[in-house]
Amino acid sequence: MEVGRALVVGIGHFEADVTGGEVAVGASAWSDLPFVDEVVPSVAAALNRLGYATEVHRDVDSAALRAAVDGALGNARVVYVASHGDADAANPYRVDVVPADACVGRGTNITQWVDDAQRLGVPTLFLFDLCRSGRAAALPHLVHGTDSPAIAWVLAASGGGENAYDGRFSLALAEVFEEIARTGLDTDPARSHVPFSVVARRIGRHVERMAGMAQTVRSTAMVLATEEPDLPFFPNPFHDAGAVRVARMDPALRGFLSPSDMRHFTEKAGSRFTGRRSQLHLLAPWLDDVEIGGLRVVTGIPGAGKSALLAALACAAHPDLVSAAPQVRERLDARDSHACPSVNDRLAAVHARGRSTTEVFVSMADQLGLKTEPDVSVDAKAFTNMLPRVGEVPAVIVDALDEASDPVALCADLVHVARVLRSDGTPSVRLLVGTRPWPRFAALLELAGAARGLVDLDDADPDEVRDDVADYFNARLTDMPAYAPPGRRAIRRHLAQAVADRLVSSPKQRAEWGVPGRGGLHPPPWTNSRPERR
Repeated sequence: MEVGRALVVGIGHFEADVTGGEVAVGASAWSDLPFVDEVVPSVAAALNRLGYATEVHRDVDSAALRAAVDGALGNARVVYVASHGDADAANPYRVDVVPADACVGRGTNITQWVDDAQRLGVPTLFLFDLCRSGRAAALPHLVHGTDSPAIAWVLAASGGGENAYDGRFSLALAEVFEEIARTGLDTDPARSHVPFSVVARRIGRHVERMAGMAQTVRSTAMVLATEEPDLPFFPNPFHDAGAVRVARMDPALRGFLSPSDMRHFTEKAGSRFTGRRSQLHLLAPWLDDVEIGGLRVVTGIPGAGKSALLAALACAAHPDLVSAAPQVRERLDARDSHACPSVNDRLAAVHARGRSTTEVFVSMADQLGLKTEPDVSVDAKAFTNMLPRVGEVPAVIVDALDEASDPVALCADLVHVARVLRSDGTPSVRLLVGTRPWPRFAALLELAGAARGLVDLDDADPDEVRDDVADYFNARLTDMPAYAPPGRRAIRRHLAQAVADRLVSSPKQRAEWGVPGRGGLHPPPWTNSRPERR
């Protein structure tokens, strides 16, 4: 996809060569630059990889250079020039591009080009592989800030008092631009373009590693307190509109997608989410029942799958999460529509990891549209006072209670919320909580247990878990080329079953290992019989 025009100018041969010949009036003697013939095609090809339509001019005289630049300003997104740079001894900010006829003057001053682009108001990136070209990056009136945003941006091969050697800057440009086209330099998919500062530093490091005399890459300066703008110069090949929606989400809601990024989440609870059929059959209809309230708590040892289960429910029911990760709902609905909750705009989902009780309740109130003032603080009491007294009962999912900044205080507040009743005696909210079975949460666990609302994943039917594990591994093997062909179906099935048999213990083994099992062999997990572990 074309992202804009790029003017590419390479001047390596000069009519007034120092090796001989007449020097024209107004011209100086300049040696040829053989490397220009090598680097210009590489830069043009790299810009093409980024999506630019390049217009290449080689060994142009002053008139042709002036015409090319005049036509580019306001129209082209990128202007690249490689040649000699002629620095004005009387003006510390002036550097002229030396054209093929070696006549500098009107139309060859690169700082004037930058000023003109700034006045035109069209974002333009200048790439100067010239000696002393850093002068054009150091214009005192072009420092990006909130009150004076830069429109024209410069990456220059060397400082204002330095020479540039052997096209190193151009070689670095080509290498980094090719890397951007391949990897996006690991830029957040929510960003449409790779940040200017990231690219500038990467090019600078490439030049520093090259052998030869030192030269320092210079760039347009920014006020450090100003947020870097999303400049339209380096397209992020992995930009994802869904990631933009995720980035704009309430952080407490975004936590259900993944601790790090969408790709990790897709692996964790996305297109391959498998299992927990009994729990989904229990919780999905309950989440949909807008006439009732109550408490459900999902518990289990670390790694039991609490967060994956709650994330699957939240991503299948919360409108924002459904929009960001539709594969979760599609997966659940395709497997068993009775185990997939409905999309519910009266649902709040809060991931409590690292959050205070106030942050948790503020997020709940925001998502349910209960706050009348945007900046008002919300605690448990204020939240319950905001809940509707009639009509549909809202639903709230809270995961990672044990990872909150003050889990004991949050537990007490959740118990308070779960006990608040409407005037007709029904609970005012449907509250689903995920937590480890620690003694400090006994009040919440016992309240859920008394209402037959405790879902202990450590107590799952091992036969069901074994079947779920086999299904998961069978699906993963189907994605692998070596096991995908039809003739490998039996191998996939037997291998997946063998792995499941090995990983999932029998009730007898669970008792021998001290793992809670079915049939009441052990005391409740939230008593002091089980130590708390991080």
